[in-house]
Amino acid sequence: MLFLGIAINSESQNLILNGSFEEYSSCPNKVGEIDKTINWVSLNSGTPDFFHKNCDFSDSIGSIENGSLGLIVCCDYEDAVEYFGQTLQHPLEKGNYILKFKVKPRAGPFYANNFGVLLRKGQIKLSHWGPYIEEPIFKVDAPLIQTKTWKQFEVEIETQGGEDFIAFGNFSLPEENNLVIDKTQKITVGWQTYLYVDDIVLEKKFSQKGAKAVTQEFTPNKSLSVYFDFDKYELKPNFKDSIDAFIELHNTSVGQTIILKGFTDSDGSEDYNYTLSVNRIEEVKSYLVSSNKKFLFQQHAFGEENPKFSNADKFEKPKNRRVEILFFKP
Repeated sequence: MLFLGIAINSESQNLILNGSFEEYSSCPNKVGEIDKTINWVSLNSGTPDFFHKNCDFSDSIGSIENGSLGLIVCCDYEDAVEYFGQTLQHPLEKGNYILKFKVKPRAGPFYANNFGVLLRKGQIKLSHWGPYIEEPIFKVDAPLIQTKTWKQFEVEIETQGGEDFIAFGNFSLPEENNLVIDKTQKITVGWQTYLYVDDIVLEKKFSQKGAKAVTQEFTPNKSLSVYFDFDKYELKPNFKDSIDAFIELHNTSVGQTIILKGFTDSDGSEDYNYTLSVNRIEEVKSYLVSSNKKFLFQQHAFGEENPKFSNADKFEKPKNRRVEILFFKP
């Protein structure tokens, strides 16, 4: 599945109400008071948490601006998982939509990729505190490891029409939970894998006539990697030539989808490297835009995460300073 990081459409209405969790009926004063934020509900008897910086009960680690929600994705007790959702402003049409949201894991002994999004007809409402199993329309495909920065996801989804409810949480079977251990954290009875969520947007995609929808899972038709000097994001002339030759050789066309994935080595802080990978992506995108092909761009910055080569080897480390360009036929 795809991790996507920067919007490719803007002329659209957000169908999510209070997607930044800034509107609330009253201040939360303890955990589990999702009912105090406007428009959002818990889907089972679990108790997702509502945080707001203007209130005494807040969480400066979780809040990205003013408000945020937090929920248990996996736990020592398999049934102790939480969900939240809302009824959309209006039912969706058949077609393509852009879904965006930010997540940040809280420090804990385990991190997981079992976090997904459902779009469905009708609200989920369970009378018990336990898992709800359904195939999500989007699911994170790699464990979310604790960092100091929020990670933004953006994915293009295809809808059947009539979906009017969105839900977030772990929709997998307990035996499908994919956990990665953090050896710096102590494992205690009742441990939790906990996520903060913020800035949710769902909007209709307006694309060029004839452009084919991008699905959640697919394999690139062609790919190219370009590499950068240490601590730099300027695109070197030889890689500009490589991109030009690649476009000409493979006859890339108008409306073609390009996914850009940015990486760094492990030198420097996680925050710095994340920003560096964003800048590298933007540099490559800017050059591709100059070709006047009118590509459809989808992007994700990894920073130093998910290294393909060893960062302990001075000969391998430069290979992690790259942007992968993945081309998909329209």
